[in-house]
Amino acid sequence: MYVSTGRCILALENGARNAINEPLEYLDERKVAHEARCEADRVWLARRPAWPPPLRDELLIRLLATEPAGRDALLEQVGRQEAEYRRYLELVREDAARPSDEVTRRLAQEAATSLTEAYLHWLERCRTLVAERAVQRAS
Repeated sequence: MYVSTGRCILALENGARNAINEPLEYLDERKVAHEARCEADRVWLARRPAWPPPLRDELLIRLLATEPAGRDALLEQVGRQEAEYRRYLELVREDAARPSDEVTRRLAQEAATSLTEAYLHWLERCRTLVAERAVQRAS
């Protein structure tokens, strides 16, 4: 789930505004709840990072469904995916060109760029393997 910085700030401002207007009896409950959330955050941040998600790439499913139709159909699917990822990479690079002092935003842009470039490299490999496989079957 994506949560923007603006939403976080708005939530904090609303929480602060509500805390000022609430009777004192609720402040202790809010403090306890806040401390519990902070502790939960500390525990979560201390955990070992998760592994990458299992590979459930849409292209793999498309290739499985297309394989009986032959080499040309497989290459068409790879080409369509390449075109879409090149378009996405262009958008990511345009967004990254805008100046920003936010470190997290910059890291996210670099991650999107790197992952998309890696995916395009993998698609080149797919194209090569499909072509090699067609040559092997022909011989």
